[in-house]
Amino acid sequence: MATETVSEPPTILPVGYPYHIGKRIVLHKNANGEIIGHHYLPMSEEDFLHPEEVDQFETSNWHRRVEQDLYHATELGCRRMPDVYGFRRQRMDWQSDAVRPHGPDFAIFSGYSEAWDPTLETLPIRDLGGKPIALFEVTSPATRHIDFGLKFSEYAMVGVPYYLIVDLAAPTGLVELLGYYLDDGVYAPMTRDESLGYWIPELKLWFRWHAMSVVAADENGDDIPNSKQLVDQFLALKTMHAETARADALATELAELKAKLNEAK
Repeated sequence: MATETVSEPPTILPVGYPYHIGKRIVLHKNANGEIIGHHYLPMSEEDFLHPEEVDQFETSNWHRRVEQDLYHATELGCRRMPDVYGFRRQRMDWQSDAVRPHGPDFAIFSGYSEAWDPTLETLPIRDLGGKPIALFEVTSPATRHIDFGLKFSEYAMVGVPYYLIVDLAAPTGLVELLGYYLDDGVYAPMTRDESLGYWIPELKLWFRWHAMSVVAADENGDDIPNSKQLVDQFLALKTMHAETARADALATELAELKAKLNEAK
């Protein structure tokens, strides 16, 4: 299913709430450089487009759940591709004079060497040899116009091959996954399979919107389980093993009882 009506109530922010995009942390230091306190500043639209490491975005639980599902889908679906990495809310420094760093909701890259430091808060893309494959954005009411605006041109400038948008904040109330591919320096709509969604050949994965989340499928069209489904599968397997163990114990007990009865005859 390509689109679905929003089933969760929107996040209601207080009237006059200044952090509808997010918060920028300003640290207070003493003469010795020790941190002695901090305060927050409201993030601007420019801050949202080009965040700093100290920025905290305002996102809903649903928004974060979509990011989590994308992360698990990449981890499982690309497990045989050791140089492919998925990043949630990672600040990306393209090391370009033309484009400042971005902080996409979810990004998939390839080509990293084994030496890169996974604790880096900002990834120097060129230095690490990373190659972008796909960027995903999940829209929010306050910043949807940026996801469909400036990010289109700036992601194209740095050569991101695929740009996919989970439109949670569509004015129509219909949630939809939209896919675009880079064609001669500009993004064009991807072809969408009605059943499987959008195909990204470098990952050998399909992506579609279904059951209020992003679902990934492998090249055979088999869905990749999300984190909840994995837990459910584990618990079901654990229950099955416990029941098998109990059945084996009962069978052993019955066999021993029969043996004792035969001896008593």
